[in-house]
Amino acid sequence: MCQIQFLMNLRGNLIPRDIQQFCKLMNQGSMENPDSFGFFNSRFSVKKAGGFKSDDMNRNEILNDTFLVGHNRKATTGDPKDNENNHPFELGDFLLVHNGMINNHTVLREMFTIPEKPETDSFVILWLINHFFKESESNSRHKNIMHGIKKACSKLDGWYSVFLFDRQSRNLYYFRNRHARFVFALFDDDVIAGTTDEDNLENIYVNGRYIFKSPCFGNKVMAEPEAESIYLINDEVKIIKVGEFSDGNDAPTLPGESLQEFYTISGDSWILEQCAMDLLTDRLGYCPELEMSGKDILRIKADSTIEKNIDMLC
Repeated sequence: MCQIQFLMNLRGNLIPRDIQQFCKLMNQGSMENPDSFGFFNSRFSVKKAGGFKSDDMNRNEILNDTFLVGHNRKATTGDPKDNENNHPFELGDFLLVHNGMINNHTVLREMFTIPEKPETDSFVILWLINHFFKESESNSRHKNIMHGIKKACSKLDGWYSVFLFDRQSRNLYYFRNRHARFVFALFDDDVIAGTTDEDNLENIYVNGRYIFKSPCFGNKVMAEPEAESIYLINDEVKIIKVGEFSDGNDAPTLPGESLQEFYTISGDSWILEQCAMDLLTDRLGYCPELEMSGKDILRIKADSTIEKNIDMLC
C-alpha cells in the first residue's frame, strides 16, 4: 500500500523544524513503499524512482511555502523505473497524488479514450477530474473543480485517498472514499500533519529542541476526514469540509476484472485473510497467492483455474 504525507504550517511558511518532521514522515513511508517517491508544494514538484532520502529535498525552495504533500509508492500498475508512472501526476493546472487502487481503470481508459501513458491507474483519476472540470460551466473555478471531483468519483470503482492541487487558485483539495484511510493531526494550533499510517505521527515533533511547548508533545489532536467528503486546504481557511460526493454509483465495471494479473474482490467475507484461504482451498482445492490491500479488500493472483471460477468466487 502506498502512503501519502502532508504538512502545513498554520502561522506562515514552513521553517527548518517543519522540513525535518516532513522528512521523518517520508522516511517512514519509504520503509514499506520503496519503489518511488515524490512531493510538491505550490511552487514545484519532484518525483524519483527508489526510496526517499532527505538529500533529495531543496530546502530553500520548500521554505518559501506553507505546505508540502508527499507520496511513497509501492507499485501496482506502471513500472516505477519509468518516472512518468510515479507520483505526483500533473495535467493542466492540476497535480495529484493517490493512495489506493482503481479496479476499473482499464475500462475507463477505453470509455473516455484516456492516453495509455502514464500507465498508473492513479492517472485516470486526474484525467477524469480535468475532463469534467473543463465540462463544467460555472463562473466559479472552485465550483468547476468540485464538479470535476464529484463526477470523477462517480466513475471510480476501487479505493482511493487523494490530494489534488490547483496551481491557478493555489487551493489544495483532499478526498477519500470509505475503503481508504487517512488521518490529520493538529499540533498546538501551529501545524497540521497528515499521513496514511497514523503511527507515523508518533515520530514527529517529539525530540530535542523540536518539542512543542505542551508537556504532551504538542497537544496533538487527531481526526480522520469523513469518507465521501471533499476538504479545501489553503492559507485562508486552513482546512474545511466543502462538499460531499457519491462513490461510484455509476462506475463502469467488468465482473472479475483483471488488474496486474490479480482479481480484486471486496466484501465482509474477506476481512480475515485466513478465512479467505480456507474458503479458496475448500472451493478450488488449493489457495492461490493472496494480497490484502486495505480494509475488506483481497486481491487474488489470477491463473486459469481462477478465471474459470471467478463468478463463483465473486
